[in-house]
Amino acid sequence: MRLTDLAGTKKVILWLIFWFSACIAFSGAALHAEELIKEETGIEKEASEKKEAITYTPGEGIRIEAADLTIGSTATVVFQGTPNPNGSENCAFSPSWIAALLFEKKFGDWGLTFLKLEFGQGETVDPDLNLFNIVNYNAHDNGATAEAREFWYKQQFFDRQFSLTAGKLQQRNYLDLSKYAGNDDTQFLGSIFNRSPVIEWPEHYGMGIHALMAPRNIDFLEIELNYFDAASDWKNIFNNGMYTAQLKVKTVPFSNAGPGEEGGNYRLYGWSNTRNHTKLLNRNADEEFNYGFGFGFDQPMTDVLGIFGRFGWQRPDLVPADGGATIEMSWSGGAQIKGKYWKRENDAFGLGVGQLFPSKDYKNSGHAAGIEGHMETYYNFMVSNHLFVSPDFQWIWNANGVNSNGEPIFVYGVRTHLLF
Repeated sequence: MRLTDLAGTKKVILWLIFWFSACIAFSGAALHAEELIKEETGIEKEASEKKEAITYTPGEGIRIEAADLTIGSTATVVFQGTPNPNGSENCAFSPSWIAALLFEKKFGDWGLTFLKLEFGQGETVDPDLNLFNIVNYNAHDNGATAEAREFWYKQQFFDRQFSLTAGKLQQRNYLDLSKYAGNDDTQFLGSIFNRSPVIEWPEHYGMGIHALMAPRNIDFLEIELNYFDAASDWKNIFNNGMYTAQLKVKTVPFSNAGPGEEGGNYRLYGWSNTRNHTKLLNRNADEEFNYGFGFGFDQPMTDVLGIFGRFGWQRPDLVPADGGATIEMSWSGGAQIKGKYWKRENDAFGLGVGQLFPSKDYKNSGHAAGIEGHMETYYNFMVSNHLFVSPDFQWIWNANGVNSNGEPIFVYGVRTHLLF
């Protein structure tokens, strides 16, 4: 083992000790406050006996009842190839893999802490392609070293009508989600179908605070507020932040859905990234901040078919803080079909289509600004409770905004997802 790897491992262990110690201390204070509330309101709950048992459930991991601790592990391997990267005659074929250890610890009925250690290598064919959007959102090449990808603490208040989460967050888990297009382990691999290309996300996972309000007397409505360190560098974390607000309407309360049945979700959101930006056509103006809005939905149509859609817009006259093309608008939509009709209830077939629209200022600054289009289809085959295999095909036209009469880019691949 290299000394740098050993030093990195020590840092992870120290962070783990620090984080769990802080969570235990915070949870103790929260539980004490909960007891005071119970005394004032007369609310009492029956205490459940802790079973001295260790259980294992495929896909959920090892459950240690006495400690309210769950430990899980996942791994995903992706192979992708393309016969004509951006019109060249050279073929490309490369793999990527990621693996993660997941730790989830509950503190009574109100507190929860989570840690995700992730290892990864490879980027498949993305380095060989010039695109506005990447074709393998699953990849995370960190040199196969242990990285604390996420670690956060969540506390619930007011009988679970309000929750607060703080720590190192994966930002896309808290804005513009979709149950049919948002899981790159088993659904779409292309970035356009996993997150909006016109939200200027922080470049890395970083410090964040998430607040969720779900009033019980308005059971169809959820309000979410987020603050993220826009630079994600753990320096001056409350300077140049990213602020988001989202309103989600759930259709279950309006339908005749039975217990356990799912309804649709409709989201409207806005965001602002306050990092310094440069104007595309006036490079002397560098004190500007970016902003945008969007909406999306996911809606089950039957017990087999579900559909989804997204649309987003952002300010068109700025260079993104981390570089790249200025995409003013984007939309995507598609469907997922379960394999019930061919007696494969746990399989799923997905199809998605989307486009990215560069801004007029981006074109006027001397760049190609054609509308880049993406189409992707996959079939997620459940081999067992532990193993899923997915062939995946992507079709991209006007790559990198270059309008061309030539052949579009074709990306083929296969993904293997393991649950331990």
